[in-house]
Order: sequence, then C-alpha cells, then structure tokens
Amino acid sequence: MNVKLKNIYDDYFSDYDSKCNQLINNYIQIGNKKTMKALDLGVGDGVNAIYLAKNGYEVFGNDISKVAIKKAEKKFIKNSLHGHFEVKDVRDVEIFESSYDFILCSMVAHYLEKNEVVILVNKIKKGLSPNGIVFFSILSTDDPQYKKNSQNILSKYIKTFMSKKEVLKLFDGLSLMLLQDSMMTACNVPSSIYYDEGNNIMGDIVYIGRKSG
Repeated sequence: MNVKLKNIYDDYFSDYDSKCNQLINNYIQIGNKKTMKALDLGVGDGVNAIYLAKNGYEVFGNDISKVAIKKAEKKFIKNSLHGHFEVKDVRDVEIFESSYDFILCSMVAHYLEKNEVVILVNKIKKGLSPNGIVFFSILSTDDPQYKKNSQNILSKYIKTFMSKKEVLKLFDGLSLMLLQDSMMTACNVPSSIYYDEGNNIMGDIVYIGRKSG
C-alpha cells in the first residue's frame, strides 16, 4: 500500500463528498435476480456503492483510505442499507470466480503500474458472473497533461495512462457495451495528485463490458 497516497485520501475524504458517476445508471442490471452482488474497487466514500445498493445489489467495497470507508459505512447506515466494506489496497483484494454481477473500478487503475493493471483486470474478468458487467476507467493518453509532458509524469502517484486500443485489449473476451473518451473536471481527485495549471481537467477512458452468459 502507498502510505502517502493513503494519507492524502484520508485527508481528502475528511472534507469532501464525491459525486456519483451517472453513467452507472444506464448499465446496471435491475431486478433480474433475487440477489445481485456488486464489487466496488476503490469505493471511496461510497457514493456509487450506495446507488448500487438502492437498486438491489448486495455491495462489497474496499479502499486504501480508512476515512473513506468510515464515511461509506455511515452513508449506508443513514440510508438503512447494508454493505460490506474493508480497508484494503485493490491489488490485495481477492476476487473469487463468477462472484459478482457488477464490478466497478473507476479512477483507480492509473495509480497502478501497467503490469498491475493487467493483473487486476484479469481478476475482474474472472470474478464476473455470467452476463456480469464491468465498469472501468483509467486516465487516457489523450489527457492534456499527458500530451504536454513527454515523460508522462504528472505526479509520483499516477503511474499508468492507456489508449482505447490498450483498454480493449485488456478486456478481450467480453462484449463491448461502451468505450468513450471523457474530459471531466477532476472533482473526485485531490489537487495534490492531479492539477492542470488551475483548470483541474482530466481526460479518461470509460469502458463498460459484459461477460457472456
């Protein structure tokens, strides 16, 4: 676990509430099973997890920040929901085969080395149940800061950028549902990690895919 990164996010979540990714609404499966399970890798303060729980999923989430996990637990209690949360690095999370109907890994993978991203994605693909859906995002090689810096170094924390071609290769074997570039305000990322000369704009790739039944 990157202790400095953990401390940054502990401080960040002490003062900030993140925002739900609205794309999730278009792709979650609602009501097709009595029990659906979702895994949120890098759950943060639970904003996406709580949305999944409200739509019938039994939610499992992890994050390196204990502050974030405590906030997620409080949100679930406030909404009379039950979730399973633990403080853990995504690299250390054990994902059992065919365990989840929905796996979310949003704005996390860029903190990993490229070989670690490959390992994580393989675990995600294995962990999806038949017809399960993955929602994945990572910083793009079309990111403005990436283009400015030939050394591809934004900060000591961000390790990996990918092209859409690379992301598609990662998820080979799944059915593509969405692949898009996204330019967005870095509202869910501490400025000490990513800051673009006052604009705080990030470019990422969103991939959504389905495992065959």
